[in-house]
Amino acid sequence: MGSLSPVKTVPRRGKRRLVIDFFYNDSSGRKRRYRRDATAQHSKAAASAEARRLQELAARTGSPVASSAMPTLAEFVETTYRPVFMPAYRPGTRDRYEELLKQHVLRLVGRKRLDDIDYAAMARFNAELREDGVQPRGAGNLVRSIVNAAVKARILPKMPDLPTYPQPKKLPRAPTFEVVLPLLEVAQGWVRTAIALTAYAGLRQGEVRAVLVEHLDFDRQLIRVCQAFSASDIVEPKGDQERYVPMADALVPILRDAVAGKLPKAFVLTNRRGNVPRRQAVWTAVQKAADRAGVTRWSHHSLRHFFCSEVLDNGANVEAVRKLAGHARLGTTERYLHAKDADAATVAMFGGNNVVTRRKSRS
Repeated sequence: MGSLSPVKTVPRRGKRRLVIDFFYNDSSGRKRRYRRDATAQHSKAAASAEARRLQELAARTGSPVASSAMPTLAEFVETTYRPVFMPAYRPGTRDRYEELLKQHVLRLVGRKRLDDIDYAAMARFNAELREDGVQPRGAGNLVRSIVNAAVKARILPKMPDLPTYPQPKKLPRAPTFEVVLPLLEVAQGWVRTAIALTAYAGLRQGEVRAVLVEHLDFDRQLIRVCQAFSASDIVEPKGDQERYVPMADALVPILRDAVAGKLPKAFVLTNRRGNVPRRQAVWTAVQKAADRAGVTRWSHHSLRHFFCSEVLDNGANVEAVRKLAGHARLGTTERYLHAKDADAATVAMFGGNNVVTRRKSRS
């Protein structure tokens, strides 16, 4: 007969909590009980991994509470951060974090004890990254995340004072119709569909690749955005909220061509082999289309900026655009208003006052 699970689901104040509950023998051989809410509340599997770590620690030391032997960052990543905290991240985020761990974090600060990672240590870490030609923001934020996880796991008593890495406040730049229309003219097959779904419906690239035929309502001219690719996994869209986006008239014939002969459960975006193109393949295809069209190269995501800017140009209020674009925060959408103001100021400086002149100033 197998042992009982050390993780229990307990109702508390109308919510369900994962609780780690097991018995162990202390260093004197006396039977003790450990019972505490799991740090990992996002899944029972993650809470079970946390419980196994605590049970192993108790069997080895006589206590599930870490002693003064503080683990190194690398030890904490291996025993706790990977199995307990990383499963809560989106697959694409996990892949990015694993690359940062392998390339920079474990190499530069992996041997440091967690309680030795302070402001001065992070300043040296940032300097070493810059010497290697690497901007420290991504790796630095990951180290902050790891240290914060150690606080949540009760290995560190409190969060130390570490450098912050704020998101650069760049205004979104968008291509114009003078770029988008030639792109659509030269692009063919799934590439044309991918460009159109982002430029005319504002879908993120992961959302574009995850649209199914059954998500397209041609009678009401609506697109249901309810899932996205993150790495190779299907997840909910950012913000975990599905939304409906109207089909622009120019988008309807492109989508009808894309779904011709396909079953409802089929993906709209498929290559000649019937597979959904990978993220890098979409990026490369858009760049090649720009070269053939003889227009400036823009990222695929910039086509989403085009959508938001054009919807605002056509009189939609910023809250409506937020919902169409699937932005979690209104502040993200308001950046497009600031970008439009900056464009208008540039046009006025050069004496232009018509829509075409203003649009050309963005390209």
